[in-house]
Order: sequence, then structure tokens, then C-alpha cells
Amino acid sequence: MPLSPLWRALGSGALSAAIGLLIWYGLVQFTDAQLNFVAAGVGWAIGLAVEKAVGPNGSPQARAISGGLALVTIVAGSYLTFNHLWLVNVPTFQGWISPSQFLILYQAQFHGGRGVIDLMSALLGLYEAVITPPGEPVTPPTTSDG
Repeated sequence: MPLSPLWRALGSGALSAAIGLLIWYGLVQFTDAQLNFVAAGVGWAIGLAVEKAVGPNGSPQARAISGGLALVTIVAGSYLTFNHLWLVNVPTFQGWISPSQFLILYQAQFHGGRGVIDLMSALLGLYEAVITPPGEPVTPPTTSDG
């Protein structure tokens, strides 16, 4: 029995999210820099994978899948980035930062202005995940004027 388009969307979106997260974290490890602008590319890749799975007309459910996967992936990428940078820059730190430490660190970066750019990158990633990719317009439903 073939899978429904939404299950295909979830599977291809999750695969795209995992690959995007691995690439993002690999770049962070290679550069030892906070590369949150990669969130836009990851969001775009997730949106494209989901839209390819459901077809050119898309659906609100597919966009919800894209947005949810992008949100989880962007938060995970930011968490992995902060953890890596703490391991590199704080000699006494070992292990993993806790979720509450992550939230404190993420909030603290807004005081220096950098957090605004990172937030914009995250929002752009979410936007890219839920819009229809170029070249595949959503066809509005037709109504009959009986």
C-alpha cells in the first residue's frame, strides 16, 4: 500500500532536516563560528523536500509539517552551536549545556545586538520552510457560481 502524501512529506522533510542539521553542525565544528544564517538554507531545504513529496499544489498540512520540522531543526542547530562554542571557548567546560543554560545564553546575546541577526535568520528559515518553492505555484480552489 503506498504512503499518503503527508507521510511522504514527513519522511522527506525529516530526512532533509537531519541532513541540514548535520551540515550545519559540521560547518560550526570546522569554523568554530556561530553560523545561524545557515538556518535559512536548512528551512528552504526542508520546505522544498516537503513540497516535492506532496506535489505542486501543496497543502496547509504540508506547510505545518515544514514549519514544525524547521522549528525543531533550527532550535537544535542553535543548541548544538552554543554547546560547541562553549566547549571551544571555555576551557573549564565539559559535557553539554542544559536547556535552561542554553536559553540564558541565547537571551544574553540579545544584549550585544547579535541575537537580533540570529533571530532574523531563524525567522527567515521558518519562512523559507512554509512558502511554496519558486516554480510551483499553489493553485487556488475553484468555485462554481451556480
